Amino acid sequence: MAQSKGFTLQTFPYPAPGTEQASAWSEVRRFQPDQVLIWGAGPGQAVSVRGAISNGIAPKKINSVVWLAETDMQSFRGNSAEGVKRVTLVNPGSDSAILKRIQDKVVKPGQGSGDAKLVGSTYYNIGVASMALPVQAAKLALAKQGAPLTAEKIKAGYETIKDFNADGLMPPITITAEDHQDGGWGRVSEWKGGKWVNRGDWTRAYQDDVWKLIKEIEVKGAAK
Repeated sequence: MAQSKGFTLQTFPYPAPGTEQASAWSEVRRFQPDQVLIWGAGPGQAVSVRGAISNGIAPKKINSVVWLAETDMQSFRGNSAEGVKRVTLVNPGSDSAILKRIQDKVVKPGQGSGDAKLVGSTYYNIGVASMALPVQAAKLALAKQGAPLTAEKIKAGYETIKDFNADGLMPPITITAEDHQDGGWGRVSEWKGGKWVNRGDWTRAYQDDVWKLIKEIEVKGAAK
């Protein structure tokens, strides 16, 4: 993408699990980037944001992949990290219909497990979305082919999922026999006022480039 879009890309790796990144961010400071993209996960994410800010990078120039959650951001005092952005694969918060039903039918009657405050948080919502798809596949399989469910029926159920968004929790997903993912969907959310706020609509970036790479890897794998 750097070549096709005409920007300069410089990478600054750090050792796993990411709790020690001081030397990497010293190098970033010397590079003076226009934008920073944090590409990590786990405990290293908050360390990355803290390292960027402490090395003079404004929060509005800090971007992350999906693995940057409320627990990471709430470790910052006041509005010191406001403006940090990330890509999200599900909507933040608990306003979607499916989460409201979980609250009414599971959490409020005391049938849930874990802290009820986690409903609507990043990882909770990702978990709900990831399980909503197989449940939808099973429902479609039962409606079309009946019980008992088999692997073949579930596969067929998946391949008839069309524009499914789990009642607004995630982007509309369509799965076919040719594409078992319908991947690439995401939207940007920004840390503001102590929570993640959506910026813009769902979009898919550079899918032609992604599929080109997939095909190249497929050919290389077949050659081996």
